[in-house]
Amino acid sequence: MKSVLLHESITKHDAIGNDITHMYQILGRKHEVFVYCSYLLNKKMKRIDREALLDLISNENNLLIYHHSNYWEEGEEILSRASAN
Repeated sequence: MKSVLLHESITKHDAIGNDITHMYQILGRKHEVFVYCSYLLNKKMKRIDREALLDLISNENNLLIYHHSNYWEEGEEILSRASAN
């Protein structure tokens, strides 16, 4: 199983960024984990491009976690296309 965490922006040292960082680390103990975002300010995470994301979320055996905090049009569109759990 592969996992991907989504949020419009991922930064260090804020509540959402810290939450995503810890989720990334915990999931990474047993799974391959990626992030997808418009803005990534934490270089310790592996960001995938849109094409790889769409491939990953088309597999129902993969995991998609969307960290919702504000409206992100692209994030909503990605959720509507996902077959991943």
